[in-house]
Amino acid sequence: MSHMVKLKLIVKDLDLLEETCNELGYKFHRGKTKARYYGGSTIDCDHVIEVPGTNHEIAVIDNRDGSYTLKGDFYGSEGKVLKEAYEKIEQLYTVKAVKREAYMKGYSVFEEWVDENICKLKISV
Repeated sequence: MSHMVKLKLIVKDLDLLEETCNELGYKFHRGKTKARYYGGSTIDCDHVIEVPGTNHEIAVIDNRDGSYTLKGDFYGSEGKVLKEAYEKIEQLYTVKAVKREAYMKGYSVFEEWVDENICKLKISV
């Protein structure tokens, strides 16, 4: 049975999320208030991430505390595409957020992608 799942990534920078999506080739729709999932159902949200290769979308929900939660439906073959996209968003957003925080504190950062799934960050204080 299909259903929306609250994902573990908590977003604190909407601009960084949009930058991440753009870099990965996903469309970030600010202010789109309905995200599609299984069977044409929709969920209310504040923003939507559209992923090529699936009709399912990732809902971006404002927690009203300065953070955002992502929700997606990983059911079936379209859900599998969405899940893979979410995992890429989670990874790249996290790398970008850590790098930004380190730079803001005046640290230098060396980034090395071992493969498409593993990134090593060396932060010099």
